[in-house]
Amino acid sequence: MLHELGLVVSGISPWKMGFVNFFAFIICGMPPIMPYIIANSIKSSANMLLPALLIGFTGFISLGIVKANVIHQEGWVFFKTVLEIVSMGSVVVVVSYGIGFIFR
Repeated sequence: MLHELGLVVSGISPWKMGFVNFFAFIICGMPPIMPYIIANSIKSSANMLLPALLIGFTGFISLGIVKANVIHQEGWVFFKTVLEIVSMGSVVVVVSYGIGFIFR
């Protein structure tokens, strides 16, 4: 791969990368679900969609800021990086909600 594409082959185990990815999905995916878990535990009938969307949107913004800082983006490119993460995350949310609505 190094000669064909100019990529550096990582020495990190695929299993280790898989476990890190798995736990990252759990950690980042849990906050938007928490309003539903809390509402269910206190037997609330309130609609938890808005709090879940706000928490998720805040998470996407935070993730975009972290990504932009990690890859050392500044100025307009910083904003573009954050907007990219928020946009992709929002599309995934809409598609996931739509699939769940269809198959409920």
